Amino acid sequence: MTNAEPRPLVTLSGAFLRRAARRVDLSTGAGRATARLLVAIELGRQMEAEQLIQTCRANGLRHVCAGHQAAHALAALAIPVHPEVEGRH
Repeated sequence: MTNAEPRPLVTLSGAFLRRAARRVDLSTGAGRATARLLVAIELGRQMEAEQLIQTCRANGLRHVCAGHQAAHALAALAIPVHPEVEGRH
């Protein structure tokens, strides 16, 4: 029996990100910060706190212990500060 790598419980789809951060300019730092906040709010609305925390843990974020922290951490993974690192988490 092999030990497979843990898989993330949730992958944020491009459609989810586009819908949550619509009409936000992602080419600026302020726009990306706004988009992260909007994505975190939407995650908080659509997922239970325990699911958010489990998803963070599956992505290697062990320090998160509250639902709102988890939503912000996942949003930060989905929309990094610098566009050139997007998708490399």
